[in-house]
Order: sequence, then C-alpha cells, then structure tokens
Amino acid sequence: MNRSTIRQNVLEHLREDPSNPVRWSVGEVNRYIDDGYQEVVERTGAVVDTTVLTAAGNNPYVTLPENTLYPIALKDVTTDMPIDPVHWKVIDNEDSQWVGRVTPTRPDLFAPWGLFEIILFPAYANESTVSLIHAIDPGPLASDSAEPDIPTQFHYSLVEYAIWRCMIKDADQERLQRAQMHFQHFEEKMGGVTRWTKDRNRGIFSAIYGERLRGVDRNVAGVGRNRSQGGAHTRG
Repeated sequence: MNRSTIRQNVLEHLREDPSNPVRWSVGEVNRYIDDGYQEVVERTGAVVDTTVLTAAGNNPYVTLPENTLYPIALKDVTTDMPIDPVHWKVIDNEDSQWVGRVTPTRPDLFAPWGLFEIILFPAYANESTVSLIHAIDPGPLASDSAEPDIPTQFHYSLVEYAIWRCMIKDADQERLQRAQMHFQHFEEKMGGVTRWTKDRNRGIFSAIYGERLRGVDRNVAGVGRNRSQGGAHTRG
C-alpha cells in the first residue's frame, strides 16, 4: 500500500465508528503514518541499505551514515572479501595497541564504536573503501505514491498505528479502550516484522560469511543496537 491507500484505510475506519467524527486533517494522518513507519523501522531494523564508505589510511575509525541504526555486515570493496563482525572488546583483548595497527591488505575484524562509527582491525595502511550493509531509518514517506520499504504483509501495521493515534486524540475512556485494541493489533504485527527481520538478517549474514561464523548473527544486531557502548581507547 502507498501512503494514500494507508490514509484512506484509516479514514474509512474512523468514519465507520459513529463516535469518531472525522476531524483529522490529511497532514495530521500523514504524520501519524510516518510516526508508525519510524516506530516499525527503529524497533525492528526492517529496512536495509548497502553503502560504500571511505576508510582513511592509518585510521581505524570509519564514520557511519547518519541514517544507520546498526551495521549488519562489511566487505572490502577491492577484494570483495568479508570483514568479520565482533564486539570491540574482542579486538581490545586480542591487541591492546589496536589503534596503531595497519595492514597493507584488508582488515580482519570490525566492531561498532560509539554511536556513529565502526572500527577496523587492523586499519588500512592506505585509503580504501568498504561496503557496509546496515539497517537504516529511511525517513518519512516522501509522497502519497510512496510505499513503506517493508514487506507488503506488514503495511497494515501503519493503518493500525495511525488509527490508534487518531482515536486517542481528545478521547474519553470508552474511546481509549477501543484505541488500545488497535495498538495491540499494531504490536502483534510488530512481532511479525521482528521475526521477518531476524530471518532476513540471518540470510544476509549467511550469504556473506557462510558457515564460518555460524551463530554470531544472533549477536550482531544486539551489538549494533548498543552502539552507545564505547571502548577503552580514545582518539589521541
């Protein structure tokens, strides 16, 4: 469904309920749809993109795109070889002087570092490029013809969310109870998106890393979503 169809579903439902005089503007409903879309993608990581990033020479830090929620996988562009994901403590335990280590070929490991960066170990000796597969926040739907970048079977979750937001506006206790039913439907669909996303991420991980890192995929999302965990080293 595109945004126009989602909005139409929302308004049709509200008109069917005699206790809900339609008093929501198109802009207001669109905002609720966008809020629901953001809720889905931020909580599940359902939208994925691939971005080529520049890695400076003799520098282990690589800045993530602003829309990154968490990294999933990384490859060296020149060789098309994977760079293994780990927690930064693994790198620190392996070599406490990792900040100064470089390689003439490609890094072996990468890890989330703070909110906005990943670290490479060892770093490239010379400027190079890496291909990052990452869960992203795609931003609001740009137009009425735009469709959410999630599987079509989950588009109706945005209808449920927007209905809930509309119904809680100036609601009495009875309407709040009915609104809560729609929020529960939204949460149920969120569970489906979460399961779908985990399966999708496992597929991406398997395609890039194969059986070599079996089981690590269960940790990757958790590491990414906790990028606020910093490291023992600071830039000097």
